[in-house]
Amino acid sequence: MQNYQTRQKQLVADFFKEHRGKEFTVAEVVKRLKGEVGLSSVYRIIGRLEAEGKLKKEYKESPKAAAVYRYFDYEVCPKHLHLKCTECGDVSHLSVEATKEIVKIIGKDFVLNKEQTTLLGICSNCKKG
Repeated sequence: MQNYQTRQKQLVADFFKEHRGKEFTVAEVVKRLKGEVGLSSVYRIIGRLEAEGKLKKEYKESPKAAAVYRYFDYEVCPKHLHLKCTECGDVSHLSVEATKEIVKIIGKDFVLNKEQTTLLGICSNCKKG
């Protein structure tokens, strides 16, 4: 796949960078970009960004639900685990030190894939409300 940068691709990439830790469906991205990039272009651009490793694809409830995408920083993300709030959908990073402790507790017999591991729970903001 040819890797080139268009104005539309840059708009979509910048949108995800500006909203780190948030997940969006394709329809939500189109809506938030207020018509600057069409639906089919957003699908195509998100597919490219995912293939380039810049976005991570997940499903909120099941594989039949709409996929959600979030910015994935390969410089930082493989070094730690992610915490995802099941109420608001926010994704945050567990510290590298805490991640190392969890990996140590799990032991030598199991190798944890930190890139693919997201711990689910309720964030402090949702817990208050």
